[in-house]
Amino acid sequence: VARLTEALEHLVEAARERDRVKMSDADQAFHEVLVSSSGSPRLERMAQTLLVETRMCLNALQDTYPEPEELVEEHRRLVDAISDGEEERLLGLIEDHMLDSIERLRPPS
Repeated sequence: VARLTEALEHLVEAARERDRVKMSDADQAFHEVLVSSSGSPRLERMAQTLLVETRMCLNALQDTYPEPEELVEEHRRLVDAISDGEEERLLGLIEDHMLDSIERLRPPS
């Protein structure tokens, strides 16, 4: 939780500056810490491939990136669910996080 909280603070700083590039970098770093915190070397290896794709998605999301406050709050809820040991809530939040990203990547209809 301490490492995730630190990663979240970097996201908060980038959001305060309203710097979308720094926010994207901090978002990516948060996800890397989240995966590495699992303690599973196998998951980390698998996630490295996905994190490269995540970086491409984050770059594609620049124009549809959430407002800084929304992004911070979304990630704060993830850290809180982990800290509170609420696995079901965490899994729901992760699913919502991923579905929201997919929606943002889709071209407007």
